[in-house]
Parts: sequence; C-alpha cells; structure tokens
Amino acid sequence: MFPTQTLPPLVLTVDNLLGLMAGSLIATLLLDIGPRRYYEKTVAKKVYHENIFCDNDALGCIIWYISQRLTDDDKTYQPFYVYLP
Repeated sequence: MFPTQTLPPLVLTVDNLLGLMAGSLIATLLLDIGPRRYYEKTVAKKVYHENIFCDNDALGCIIWYISQRLTDDDKTYQPFYVYLP
C-alpha cells in the first residue's frame, strides 16, 4: 500500500525532469550543436525525434493528471490508496 501523498511529489519530480530534457533539446537546436559526420547526423536526428515523442507523451500525461485533479466535482483533494498484491 502506497501512502496517500506519494503521487503528487512523484508527478512534480517527473515534470521537472521532463522540463530539463526539453530545455536541453531546445538548446541543442538553438546553439546548433550536433555531430560532424553524416552517419552520426542521421542517428542523432532519429534519437532527437524519439526523445521529442517521449517527452510530449509524458508531458501530456502529466497535464491530463493535473487537469483531472483540478476539475474534481467536490473541489477537494481525495487521497487514494494503491494496493499491490
């Protein structure tokens, strides 16, 4: 059984990590940082697109979670428990 206050700090931590990853991806674009060889450029572009895809998915999940918590009918925080087998 997880404590009731575990999920919000976890979401905050993941959100901060995604922000750092997004900032580093944007910085590489703005500063034009990249490999010199052609083959390395193609591999780097593939990895870059995979990272953007994963960041967008994770950020979307966090935004969905926060919006669900803010639009509760009773406007109060309802703690919940997760029971593990």
